[in-house]
Amino acid sequence: MSEARRSRLLALAQQAGIVILEDDFVGDLRYNGKSLPSLRAMAPAGTVIYVSTFSKMLLPSMRIGYLVADSEQYLQFSRLKHVDSFTSSNLIQRALDAFVTVGSYDKQLRRAGRMYRQHRDAMVAALSEHLPPGCRFDIPAGGLFIWLELPPAVSTTTLMPIAWQQGVTFARGECFYVEEQHGAHGLRLNFAANTPELITEGIGPALPGDCLRLWGIKCHYRKIGRSMQRPYGSGMLFNH
Repeated sequence: MSEARRSRLLALAQQAGIVILEDDFVGDLRYNGKSLPSLRAMAPAGTVIYVSTFSKMLLPSMRIGYLVADSEQYLQFSRLKHVDSFTSSNLIQRALDAFVTVGSYDKQLRRAGRMYRQHRDAMVAALSEHLPPGCRFDIPAGGLFIWLELPPAVSTTTLMPIAWQQGVTFARGECFYVEEQHGAHGLRLNFAANTPELITEGIGPALPGDCLRLWGIKCHYRKIGRSMQRPYGSGMLFNH
């Protein structure tokens, strides 16, 4: 989200009297361009609660996150934390504190940034080469996902079972909208979970005919081995 859109979102939230919960779990991960300020950094006091985690960049099993809120909100969350789980592991918190203090976390961010940028670039290259006409996407400057818009005639609800049959999955756009119909033609692709080779394979020229026909693209087949047939001339738009 650009800085201008962030400012607009904050203005709308203030007009409606709504407190924003900002889940910035990959905000530190940037591939190009300048880092953008968080909503919390741009907002007046009491209007944004900021949460993030170390599990995405370090260890999924660590389950250590943090929250930044104003005093009254913070006290309410602190009470809820005590009711729910009392406290997180002191040993893990101290180990994490030492890891961050000596600069190892910054080194890990740089390593992760180099690796995930390769993943992103592999997906961008494959999408650019193989997507059928009418699809569009933006190249993200950070994060772990690419948002893809499909042609109006193609819905993710129709596409998903066909993709599953090929061992491919994605997040349907409806999951990211309050009014689900607005996301019917969008999907989110994750480029973090697989290697560049698997990403290229998943979005490569082995797209099954049923998927192509959703776009009205005529399929031509060639034999592979004795009995397997696959279409060629277009490409897959999902990652494994």
